[in-house]
Amino acid sequence: MGPMTRLAWIVVATLALTATAWAQDFEAAGKHFSAAQEAFGAKHFKIAAWEFEAAYAITKDPVLLYNVGESFEKAGDGYSAVANYKAYLKEQPLAQDKAEVQRRIKSIEGKGYKLASQSAPGDNTPAAATTTAPTWPPPVATTPATPPP
Repeated sequence: MGPMTRLAWIVVATLALTATAWAQDFEAAGKHFSAAQEAFGAKHFKIAAWEFEAAYAITKDPVLLYNVGESFEKAGDGYSAVANYKAYLKEQPLAQDKAEVQRRIKSIEGKGYKLASQSAPGDNTPAAATTTAPTWPPPVATTPATPPP
């Protein structure tokens, strides 16, 4: 086997391993996203935020930052909601819902970041999350799968 053939096999093997790891990562992200949607639907907004954050950590999809922000807003955590909404707008400066997100930020800031929690009982700890949650507090970089138009 010549040097070029060996190089070709190394490239093929590396790509195969990378593709497998990528597929596993996105499978994990999908599980976090599903768990987040389920938690959001059950009004466990803190848990939903954690799961959306875990999906974002894998995919880096900025829409998930919107979902995290909305989850924290409904959980009554104004600071985390605003931080995630701002991170969403930073990553999506041309977002179609930019005006609505800016309105939410302004509203939360106008309330001194104090929001009433809309969470159902049992949404008091991230440990209740169905999958491994990210570290807390999350790095600042919903059930809507996408933000409203």
